[in-house]
Amino acid sequence: DYQREVIEKLSRFKKEAAERKHDHDDDEDTTTSRTEATAGMVGKKHSLKSKFKTVVDSQYAALRSTQKVTKQKSMKQKSANLTNTDHVEGESKNNTENAQKQKLAPSPFKNHDDNTTTTINENRLNSDDEPHHPPPRLIHILETRFMQNQPNLVQLAKARLHLLSTICLPSVRHQSAWGKFLWVIRTDPNLNEEIKTELVSMLKEYGALVQKDENGEERALAYVIGSNDNYVVSNSTTLSPSVRPFDVLGMLSHALSAPQSIFAGKATSMQMLYDEISSRKDGRDIFLWTRLDADDGLNVKYMEYIQSQAIRYFLPDRYEREIMTEIPEGILKSHLYLGATKRDESIVGMEEESQKLLFHNSYTPPQWTYWCAALNIDWFLTDPIHDPHHKNGTVYPVIHANVCVTPGVTVALRGAFDPLQVPRLDHDKIISYLRRPKGGKLCGRTGLSIFDPKDMGESEKEDEDDGTCIHMVTLGISAVRSRTPTSAGMLGVNPDATQMEIVRKKPKITAFMWHSMWKNYRIRNEDLVGTNAYFAEHVYDIAEENARGQCTKGHSCKSSSKDLLQQYVDLKGEKDGGFDIIEMMSTANKITKEVVAAADAALRTDYAK
Repeated sequence: DYQREVIEKLSRFKKEAAERKHDHDDDEDTTTSRTEATAGMVGKKHSLKSKFKTVVDSQYAALRSTQKVTKQKSMKQKSANLTNTDHVEGESKNNTENAQKQKLAPSPFKNHDDNTTTTINENRLNSDDEPHHPPPRLIHILETRFMQNQPNLVQLAKARLHLLSTICLPSVRHQSAWGKFLWVIRTDPNLNEEIKTELVSMLKEYGALVQKDENGEERALAYVIGSNDNYVVSNSTTLSPSVRPFDVLGMLSHALSAPQSIFAGKATSMQMLYDEISSRKDGRDIFLWTRLDADDGLNVKYMEYIQSQAIRYFLPDRYEREIMTEIPEGILKSHLYLGATKRDESIVGMEEESQKLLFHNSYTPPQWTYWCAALNIDWFLTDPIHDPHHKNGTVYPVIHANVCVTPGVTVALRGAFDPLQVPRLDHDKIISYLRRPKGGKLCGRTGLSIFDPKDMGESEKEDEDDGTCIHMVTLGISAVRSRTPTSAGMLGVNPDATQMEIVRKKPKITAFMWHSMWKNYRIRNEDLVGTNAYFAEHVYDIAEENARGQCTKGHSCKSSSKDLLQQYVDLKGEKDGGFDIIEMMSTANKITKEVVAAADAALRTDYAK
């Protein structure tokens, strides 16, 4: 049907071109050559759907160009057109091949020179795109929190700067999608001046603040904003009246209205980004928000992967693979296909043993969706004096089937969708709330984004789509969390029983995780040694200030956290020249035994599943 429709369109175009022949004598040869060059490609033995779509686009563009030609063209121009007929024909073929290559590109991003807005295949229009509508773009924000509502806890801030420098910064700066997202670090407006200066200098020295474009002009890639408000927020977060969660324009407008709050980054780049986004009234852009705390890190390919998956789910016509409209039962995992509607058993023209039941798959993109990381690493401190074999700390695996960890939590939404209608979910409630039968109705999607496995190699497998509004990133280890006395919640500053059991049963996994720390996060071993030693020397002061920082606005207020931190403070008062961190940790473990036991039970259930 599609082929027949395209051929009919081509025939109609040719007829219209012929009718205009008498009115455009000066351009007859040019019009005919373009029409024939385009129509001649229909017979090529390539992918019918993508090829015919490209042919229609090319023919449509050629006809529009022809309409603009007037009779006042000189004979010299006419002669040049006639002479270059062969060149036009070859150029038409090259344009078609380039369009195919663009469609097959896995992450087809293009940066604007003046700001961090991301453009997707600007030169290619979908069959349903009007010429006056620019193609939709991905606009991706990475939000990081640092010392919000804790401006004068200097010892705690210095410790967190160590973690930022060792774990967070290298993993962000070495992202394969660096330059295709905007990194916004939000800190207290009254942050201690010494800490503020050190933070900005660190980012500048690492080359994370600005980047020169091809014209030699600088554009901002990261900002440090003095604000205690956040835009990637959970349900339990108290918001200021002026904050609209997941609202990119609102965030930019709020920062620009108080330029003194921009501690680092080019305000001119931010204004240009705001102007460009606000000028697009069609609401076709896709906005992505990813959360990363200052003491955690992301796999260096995480942001690129999230962007490619945003194209997969929100802009399927631009994705590298084509969604199956009829899914054979052998491919489909019935427990995942929550949107199945019917079976089609009337398969004609196949051998009896080859016949399969088919599920009809009608895919509708969502209005919003969530992603979170499923496989992660926890990095723990050790005492290099009492444990010289682990001067760089220790690592343990984190495997969650039903809980999202905070690093890497991502929300995507359409530009035309009201950000206030996106559900704000605590990280431990995301999966339980969104993963339910026919859960796709929550975000307005139908069907599955599923592809023919015959078209994919072993290394090209996609994360499974279960038809809901939450996607787990399971391809590789996605995030690393630091578990230290700087943590706001404090739960999990020591490995739990489940983590230790995994390592006991699979001892080789430890070497694999250490290898991944450099390969996938660009975290250097010597930096971990230095950070581990710094914490061993200042652990009491850090814990004391963290105890004072508990229960401030936007931070955890668990009694277990305060009790554990108080033990550090008590030990500080009892120490008599130096300290024994092994004894300290033993005391801390006794206090948190009941709390950890409950968490272990839940983790064991996750691991068993």
